[in-house]
Amino acid sequence: MSLLFQTTIGGSKIPQVHGEEGAKERAILDQFKSRITDVARPEYGYEDWYLQKWLKARAYDLDKAEQMLRKSMRYRHNMGVKNLLDEYVPPEVVQKYLAGGFCGHDKEGSPRFGSSCTGTWT
Repeated sequence: MSLLFQTTIGGSKIPQVHGEEGAKERAILDQFKSRITDVARPEYGYEDWYLQKWLKARAYDLDKAEQMLRKSMRYRHNMGVKNLLDEYVPPEVVQKYLAGGFCGHDKEGSPRFGSSCTGTWT
């Protein structure tokens, strides 16, 4: 099975699947979404194309895809991934001797890092 939706991710277009195969995938995706509403809601940024990846990774086996997603969400929660960039303080040795580091965010909100091979900023 292949992806359902025409969308753009990283400049690549993902084709839309029509017909019977697309209807089957849509039904499986809808079942998957109903099973994971407690951990993966659209307001959290989990769109259909993202959830489709979990299904594809487990050959559209709903139980295995759900287990994999829930395990990943537990890991992300336990490790504090959501707040990592806001709360992380590098060790003192890294702060003193690393030639480079976090410089802020770009226009799209992605983190920016800078480095210098000589140990000084230019």
